[in-house]
Amino acid sequence: MTSKTSLFNKSIFLNNLRRLWWGSLLYFIILVLVMPMQISMSGVTYYAEFQQASNPPSVFDSLLFRNSFSLFAIGLLIVVPVLVSLLLFRYLHVKKQAAAIHSLPVTRLSLFVTNFVSGIVLMYLPILLNGIILMCYCTFGGYCSVMPMTSIFAFVGLQLLFSAVLFAVPVFFAMLTGNTILQVIFTYASYYLPIGLCTGVSYLMSLVLFGYRDNITFLDPLFEQIPIFQLIRAFNGDHTFGAIDVIFLLILTVLLLVFAYLFYRRRNLETAGDAISFQWLKPVFKYLVTICLCVLVVTYSSALNNQISVLTGILFLTAAVVAYFGSEMLMRKSFRVFHCWRGFLVFIAIVAVISAGVKADVFGYEKRIPDIANVSSASYGTEDMNIRDAPKFPVAPASASYGTEDMNSLTEDFATNTERVEGEVDNPETIQLIADVHRSIIAHKQELLEAPYPDSAGNRRYYRTISYRMKDGEIFTRHYRIDEAVIEDALKPLYESQDYKKAYFDVVRRFQDTDFTSAEIHSSYSYSMDSDTAKEVYRLVLADIDTLGYEDINPADKDVLCTVSFTKMDDKKQTVARSADIHITPNFKNTIAYLREHNIYQRVVISPANVEKIMVSVLNETVGEVTDKEAIRKLLEDYRKGNFLKSVTGEENYEIIAVMENGEQFSLGVMDTAPYFMKTPAE
Repeated sequence: MTSKTSLFNKSIFLNNLRRLWWGSLLYFIILVLVMPMQISMSGVTYYAEFQQASNPPSVFDSLLFRNSFSLFAIGLLIVVPVLVSLLLFRYLHVKKQAAAIHSLPVTRLSLFVTNFVSGIVLMYLPILLNGIILMCYCTFGGYCSVMPMTSIFAFVGLQLLFSAVLFAVPVFFAMLTGNTILQVIFTYASYYLPIGLCTGVSYLMSLVLFGYRDNITFLDPLFEQIPIFQLIRAFNGDHTFGAIDVIFLLILTVLLLVFAYLFYRRRNLETAGDAISFQWLKPVFKYLVTICLCVLVVTYSSALNNQISVLTGILFLTAAVVAYFGSEMLMRKSFRVFHCWRGFLVFIAIVAVISAGVKADVFGYEKRIPDIANVSSASYGTEDMNIRDAPKFPVAPASASYGTEDMNSLTEDFATNTERVEGEVDNPETIQLIADVHRSIIAHKQELLEAPYPDSAGNRRYYRTISYRMKDGEIFTRHYRIDEAVIEDALKPLYESQDYKKAYFDVVRRFQDTDFTSAEIHSSYSYSMDSDTAKEVYRLVLADIDTLGYEDINPADKDVLCTVSFTKMDDKKQTVARSADIHITPNFKNTIAYLREHNIYQRVVISPANVEKIMVSVLNETVGEVTDKEAIRKLLEDYRKGNFLKSVTGEENYEIIAVMENGEQFSLGVMDTAPYFMKTPAE
């Protein structure tokens, strides 16, 4: 008689359900409490904000994806599949249970498939029943306006999908270890360890390599494929989550299960209780633990003072000893592990060689400058973004804008934005000037590294990004924090070139001629200019920019008299399509003359001529005043340069108040000490 081997064992399956039905019931109760119960308690009118005026909400814009329910779903899916895997596969980690289960006339394949199916059923039943309740709410409770059927199907479908994926992950790690606690640690480490490790290494590289930027955004497409981050994307209503992501997660689930079974088939029962179930994996575990702990400790200690010091080296060695020999103790279940010192020395030697190589720049990273003949465009600017983030140049401006400081101001149209980044040029001569600046930075490396941070003495140390777009499409970028006074000889020809000025100033690169809707000038007060005045001011601003020298463009301490803002509105969306500011300094002579001639400058800028006195107030009580015009001029200059604070802590804050000739008062700011030229009324 021929015996048959079944992939599924009904008796084990029913036994699993009898043992763990309570967990499935508890899961169902929690789902009901956090979704249907909250919906019924709040009522449909409470969620009126989700209802659109004419059309029902889309799948990802509905109540389920735009409320706390998505947070609950994420939390439950991170925890529940791991707990189910622990309950179903714990027998692998207990020697007596492992021996008893495997003595049954059931193949390992049948055990694996049956336990996995049991877990899927235990998780799917509560989700499906909860979905049925939500459908009843939609059909009979009047919630379809905020929670349509398509949204419910998507919400339930995503829960089922991620339950399978996030169940396969801990099942996979259950085969690699004989310890339940380590199974949990391995599972969650697989979600976050890649990003944490890359972030730590990237930060340390930025401290060692001159020009390296602490930025791993180029790995974002890879990190986004990690199941836990796919989960967050999906339940946060990310419209980019689609069919390709679903297919990827299904393939990942199948691969995890296939490899989990292959490991299970070769696993020895005697490894139950061991930290690692396979001999060949033990060195991997040991060195991975050592590397992770060392990176964590070194990154944390270096971040405290933003440098690698002798203390960092001591902490590294301490972490290496603890991690290396600690993992050995865990695997061997013994404290007698110090005879394994040879492997530790090999690890230290490898780290020392790599560190020395990076420090010595053996690969020429710090000194590399691309061949200008192969560069299509280049940029030198203050923006935190570079050519890598922007579309190809040259192109005309489009209906999108972004600021030079706050990258969160990106509009939804940025994907179609064709505006070049700050300081991007395609003229070969200007590209050569940028390369000369780059070469000067490299030559003054040590001096730049030792330059002080910005302070009251006028020291300047700013972030600057140099990027090259190669003709083959490759992007070459370096990021520096430098004192520009050190490389002034190389910067001066670049800043004074007309081609670079067009790329440097926002008003030139963001607008074509007078392609703006409105303009406003503001300083202490604001003034909206009419169309003709705005066009003339724009023309004069461009003329003044052409005459600016290096000292005018990049002064150590700008004396900004006022700011002119140009704006282009998107008539269809009624939003700002493009905007640009230009700071008017005393060097904008033509612009200032025009503003004075048309009595605009006097309306917005406080000047000594229209200030009667400046009072100094403490706790709303006048303690001094300044009437001397020269002292008033100095105070107003300090105000324009931002030398006054907006606010300070402490009981005695000295508020500086300008009293105009018409009696109007204007606060210039506060100081934590009395102004050195203050004259009290008694004097």
